[in-house]
Amino acid sequence: MTDRIDTGTLDLLATLNEGVLTLTLNRPESRNAMSEAMNRALAEQLAWAELEPSVKCVVLTGAGKGFCAGGDVKGMAERKESPVTIDEAIYRQRVNQRATAGRLFKMPKPTLAALPGAAAGAGFAWALACDLRIMSRTAILTTAFARVGFSGDYGGTYFLTQLVGSAKARELYYLSERVSAEEALRLGLTNWVCEPDELAARTEEIARRLARGPTVAYRYMKENLNRAMGGDVDDCLDLEATHHIHCVATDDYRDAPCSGAVECAFDRSHSSPGTLRPLELIFQRSWGSTTPLMIPASASTACATRSSPSAILFSRLFHRRSRAPRPADYCRSAAATAATW
Repeated sequence: MTDRIDTGTLDLLATLNEGVLTLTLNRPESRNAMSEAMNRALAEQLAWAELEPSVKCVVLTGAGKGFCAGGDVKGMAERKESPVTIDEAIYRQRVNQRATAGRLFKMPKPTLAALPGAAAGAGFAWALACDLRIMSRTAILTTAFARVGFSGDYGGTYFLTQLVGSAKARELYYLSERVSAEEALRLGLTNWVCEPDELAARTEEIARRLARGPTVAYRYMKENLNRAMGGDVDDCLDLEATHHIHCVATDDYRDAPCSGAVECAFDRSHSSPGTLRPLELIFQRSWGSTTPLMIPASASTACATRSSPSAILFSRLFHRRSRAPRPADYCRSAAATAATW
């Protein structure tokens, strides 16, 4: 069932269906160029979505044949506003950028940009702020700022540099050339390209898959990946360890499918068939023993023992129950955990 959400303006449409919040930039007559009402509504919807448990994934798209043409330069020239100081204007811009592009990038849920057409300027930055992008084959990307005498906003320089590197980002900003969907795919600026009439169905398929996924793990993955973009490798390793172990206590982990998982965990590249990867971690979870669990090297003994030389120690994780683990417990834990590798 699709629920329509009142955004307070026709410039932004919002629907919620099976955990997927779809936000549609709705000014097709101007290729969905930004308006004050659109930006305000988008900021409000993203703030709500970040904390709303029923929202599992956010899709940002545009109405008609465009995604977003960026700032409405013509509208800005025609609009008459009360004068503000430069400092006030800068502060407003900073708040709006963080509430839109910043939140798309940082919110602890997957975000997906679906581009039916051109994404330019700040609209390009909004698309880059999302975790994933899917483009119609006829869509194009462009920074566009050099053509209108602006330096760029909404985090485009940051996101683009992270995705394609500094040299290519400078080229795209300085020359403002158009990037086709095929070129965007080659550069890593988009994840998928499809025919225009397939965009809606393909977007829905990806978004629903994300909405059905492990929400806690996604949150931790996103924080790990974002921190990795600018952090020290040791910081990244420590954060990954913390988040990975926390996942063991979640319903997403407990409910993950585990059919045939132990067999899938074997690394066939080793000389001995069925040898587990040296760093394979099979946690203790349901039985809560504090005794270190060791992993067997032999595929013929899928239930863990405590004496295998190919295993690693993983001790004192949780203290749920005091009883000693039974062999069947080892099997269940190993199978369930191996499904995550």
